[in-house]
Amino acid sequence: MSYTLRQRGGIETEVRRALDYYAVQAPEQVARFLAALDEATARILRDPLVSRKALGEGRRVKLVGFPYKLWFRVYEEHQIVFLVGLTHTRQDETELTPYL
Repeated sequence: MSYTLRQRGGIETEVRRALDYYAVQAPEQVARFLAALDEATARILRDPLVSRKALGEGRRVKLVGFPYKLWFRVYEEHQIVFLVGLTHTRQDETELTPYL
């Protein structure tokens, strides 16, 4: 089954914030962070239902090697994966509740 990827507009800001941090604190990690984000997205699209629901209808995958989680919601009836947010592991995830 093939899913279409959609994303909440604010997710670009969250990704940019993380990239800006790495650009200043650890510039050698920027490419690795982007690769981890791409890999997490690919994992989600391969099998979005493998991740258990974690917050409401929301699911999450951890970015390998980074303290971030990519949050998403699956709309099986429409075959859509909706990326909701990128959160740091120390961040309050309840701000995503309206989207999950």
